[in-house]
Amino acid sequence: MTSNLWKEQPKCIDWLNSKQPNSVVYVNFGSITVMSPQQLSEFAWGLANSEKSFFWIVRPDLVKGDPAILPPEFGNETKERRMLASWCPQE
Repeated sequence: MTSNLWKEQPKCIDWLNSKQPNSVVYVNFGSITVMSPQQLSEFAWGLANSEKSFFWIVRPDLVKGDPAILPPEFGNETKERRMLASWCPQE
């Protein structure tokens, strides 16, 4: 039996399986980390500037006091090489 606070998004596993081994940066701050909107933006642009494929777990409550909203430009810049999810199976 497993238990999660967030809904799993199984499509993330399909996306990950479509990539070459060792070619994706995985980012997950866990369930207790919080950051400012500025920190979220800086981290997002660091991933964008890496020019690597990445899989980022972005919890809805990742930003203290605000929803975790990424800049639209970030989405446009990274849409071909990213997977964003609020949670994913960890098996």
